[in-house]
Amino acid sequence: MELKELVGEHVLDAVDFSNEEVKTWGDHFENCEVMRFRLDGKVYSVVEDPSDGYRSSMRDIHIDENAKMRNIFDPIRVLARHRDRGRYDDDDVLELLDIKNGQIIF
Repeated sequence: MELKELVGEHVLDAVDFSNEEVKTWGDHFENCEVMRFRLDGKVYSVVEDPSDGYRSSMRDIHIDENAKMRNIFDPIRVLARHRDRGRYDDDDVLELLDIKNGQIIF
């Protein structure tokens, strides 16, 4: 799936971060940061690309039907917007903004 598929209004009620062993190729595994967030009852898992150097870009995003969320909070209405152009180069960024105050949550 692509980040831009999530553009629009949603309800956010959980966000978790962890470091996990992720299969990169063949039988090779690397330690990667994984972020999970729950929008409208679905958990999305975002995995860091371990081979991108120091910038820690996203390797992939997918729906994680087996996730057990730990950091759960009162639901927040958010607006997801996609940014494809940044200050220095092309971007592929999803920003979640709190609808009440317009501040970026992540």
